[in-house]
Amino acid sequence: MKPGTKVGICTRPLRAETLRGPRVALAQSEEVPEGATLEFEISAPDNFGEYVKRALDMGANKGLGQWRNSGKGRFTWVEIA
Repeated sequence: MKPGTKVGICTRPLRAETLRGPRVALAQSEEVPEGATLEFEISAPDNFGEYVKRALDMGANKGLGQWRNSGKGRFTWVEIA
């Protein structure tokens, strides 16, 4: 992450119409600032490598986590041999 930035909290209301009437709840998630990096290793059998790459490609386009529909959670990935 960039110096001086930190993980925050993003809050939004969830509304639903149920048989018992309207319901409202608050959802909270951690929010990582743009530009943050993450490095990790994925171990998978040889025949699963393409599935892992396809899943990462989908996450890069659609996002990751419960806020992905709002455009949050999108990422880029790089394979390091």
